[in-house]
Amino acid sequence: MAVLGEADALWEALLVANPISVSERVANAAPRQRNAYFSSSDAAFADRYEASFEWSRVRDGTVAVEGGWRIYSSGPGLYVNLLIRHALGVHRHFGDRINQPVLPSAPPVRIRRDLSL
Repeated sequence: MAVLGEADALWEALLVANPISVSERVANAAPRQRNAYFSSSDAAFADRYEASFEWSRVRDGTVAVEGGWRIYSSGPGLYVNLLIRHALGVHRHFGDRINQPVLPSAPPVRIRRDLSL
């Protein structure tokens, strides 16, 4: 869509693929976990067997853990690449920085005025 200059279609596709508000754009989208979280692989254990046997050390704080998000899907990386390289149009070509944004003529999202839950 970006290559064809279809800005509105590109932004709509990005909004549909974005899990934050997918239920506002896809009527039959079922609720799904939409966050990143720590897992046993973030603790400093040699393998899953040691982690299973000594998991209480994580709760006790006696084993190191790596903070931060772990994203186990390639989806977020692919999404950010499409957003930066194609929608915002920022990339390099043979060492030259290229800026060719493909932006819609109107804001692609409805701005929510009421932020209360």
